[in-house]
Amino acid sequence: MPYKEEARQALWKSFRMAQALDAGVTWAADFQFHQSEDKRVIKLLNIVCKYDQRWLTSRAARYIDALRVTATLDSLVAENGAPVYLCVDHGPEFIAGLLADWCAAMGVELHFTEPGSLRQKGVVEALNGRVRDEHLNGKLFLDATEAQAIFDHLRVDDNANRRHISLGYLTPAEFREPGTIEQLQVLAGAAKYKGWAPPQLRAA
Repeated sequence: MPYKEEARQALWKSFRMAQALDAGVTWAADFQFHQSEDKRVIKLLNIVCKYDQRWLTSRAARYIDALRVTATLDSLVAENGAPVYLCVDHGPEFIAGLLADWCAAMGVELHFTEPGSLRQKGVVEALNGRVRDEHLNGKLFLDATEAQAIFDHLRVDDNANRRHISLGYLTPAEFREPGTIEQLQVLAGAAKYKGWAPPQLRAA
């Protein structure tokens, strides 16, 4: 089989697997910490959908334990449906039995990343870095309530307007529109001959 044809078939196979297995099934969660003007800690729980890069939430509070983690997940499930996988690190809020019980009850597989492995939860680490560079550095919030209001606005704007290389330079909102995946499939098949395809659709 000619190399180019083999490469294109591998690309399409990769696309079909991504469409079948990854569409909204994996969420990644992580924490960030900042300060308010009174030097008290503000904790952020960031959760991202791995498939379409949606910034699902950034919950801001003075204190977030396993109970508040599961309450946040309940809200997201009510809005988006449950994921198949939840990817987290070994933080105390995540290794608590309460989160494991929640996952078991919801039919969600809890996946722990290897210690020190940022790549396994790269999508949420990318968000963390963006949030730090663009919205936290040099800024102090009045309190957690102000931080929550700001991040709610930023999340909506980001999902609607920020383009991602991994989505073929589409925004998360555009990527989720009906027919978009099929259009990217055609583009990827043509672009492969030029040595480029949207990373979301590249062959493994």
